[in-house]
Amino acid sequence: MPSLQTVRTRILDTKSDARFSQAKQHIDAQGGRFTPIRQTIFMHLLSAEHPVGAYDLVDKLGTVGSNKPPTVYRALDWLIAMGLVVKLTSTARFIPVIPCAEDEHTRAFLICRGCGQAKNITADMPVAALTRSAENQGFSGIRPVIEFVGD
Repeated sequence: MPSLQTVRTRILDTKSDARFSQAKQHIDAQGGRFTPIRQTIFMHLLSAEHPVGAYDLVDKLGTVGSNKPPTVYRALDWLIAMGLVVKLTSTARFIPVIPCAEDEHTRAFLICRGCGQAKNITADMPVAALTRSAENQGFSGIRPVIEFVGD
């Protein structure tokens, strides 16, 4: 079985490697545990040209841990909770994001129906009012994600 470092070297380019290091620092600062399975899934997301489906990750997990759907979904849920990954609901695919303070900005994505690529943009102004309205209705822990799907 290849070591995690071997897998990491094979998967990541220089830009992705810097983002991986940034994510590791973010996790360490929060006291999280970046297990080999979580690392491998995150590395595959970083190296992908498009958002990735969970079952695609099952196929890529290989010999690092259990390559069963529940294992991948648990790792994805943890990465989402840590603020490192967002699930694009309209496509049921996952995309890595740069960790940020929850209040820093609202995540919005432009998703191309044709090629499947997704671009992260900010959409602060209108979302702040909607977030306040939701909070007034008793919602808490709000993490708004907006998706624009087009050609």
